[in-house]
Amino acid sequence: MKQFLTLIFLIATFTHAPSSIKESLTSYLDTNWAVLYKNEGSKQQCVQNTTIKKENLFMSGSDQTNATFKFELPEDTKIGSYPIKYRISGTSFLHLICNKEDVSFSFHPDFPEQTVLFS
Repeated sequence: MKQFLTLIFLIATFTHAPSSIKESLTSYLDTNWAVLYKNEGSKQQCVQNTTIKKENLFMSGSDQTNATFKFELPEDTKIGSYPIKYRISGTSFLHLICNKEDVSFSFHPDFPEQTVLFS
């Protein structure tokens, strides 16, 4: 029985799918890029960059812009703190703690810490 439980534990540990980070912006953003960093002590290391996809939607009688972006993380991604930078000036980043799981959320780009909503 111990061997069986050990085998199940090892399989669960080493056979996980790559994780991803999916984001949706609730307001117009004047840029088309986002960069994912990894905090390594006092340094930030660039992990990936991506393009922000924008689409116009007609909702509640008016045109609204919906923007999304996604990062696909490799299997060897370390657990830790990951800031996402999405513009050069002003409030421009949001910090996540990734634990090799899929993360999906939305936020207002001008008030990221106050408006983030995980789903």
